[in-house]
Amino acid sequence: MVHHGASSPRRSPSKPSLCGAYIASFLLTSLLILSHRPSRHHNHHHDPSQHKFRNRHSNALVSQNKRQMPTVFPGDFKGLKLLAYGDAPYQFGPWDNAPIVVLSRKLLFWTTPKVACTVFKKLFRRMEGYADWDVENNELPHNPYKNGLNYLYHFKPAEADAMLTDPSWTRAIFVREPRERLLSAYLDKVVGNHSYYVRKHCCSIP
Repeated sequence: MVHHGASSPRRSPSKPSLCGAYIASFLLTSLLILSHRPSRHHNHHHDPSQHKFRNRHSNALVSQNKRQMPTVFPGDFKGLKLLAYGDAPYQFGPWDNAPIVVLSRKLLFWTTPKVACTVFKKLFRRMEGYADWDVENNELPHNPYKNGLNYLYHFKPAEADAMLTDPSWTRAIFVREPRERLLSAYLDKVVGNHSYYVRKHCCSIP
């Protein structure tokens, strides 16, 4: 906070200007999110192995560590307490769609973009013993193909259902004040890095 002396009266931005800034950041952030959604016809992440996951629950290799997703059928969900066939947290999709599983701590953790998700994924990779846990680039720590973390869809439906319902498991998610999060996304993805994110995923900027 900046404190002003008596000779310099404090000025606060008008409500219209604040509203305009929030609306502008919301629209730009929404545009970026929509432009980055996975599509059947276009792979925004440019990962050469993504074609293996058209059947999201297959025996396809998920990462360099050769983790596998089990073959799943609708009947495998009968009698489960919570998990149902097609539930989003059990689907392979956007990078932050499914929760991360830390078996050693019996922890199920949902990461949220622009809510310290990079820091949390680095922490979990360190807990899993990866020597390169502090590396941050286009692949690490976010890309599920490369980061070596376990996700809910790596487990059979009965195991995943137990993780979601067993009282001995901890299930957690962090949230952030919405306006601050929108502003953070705008400053990072639109203003930061010479608008690299916008040029790559949205539209060309001279």
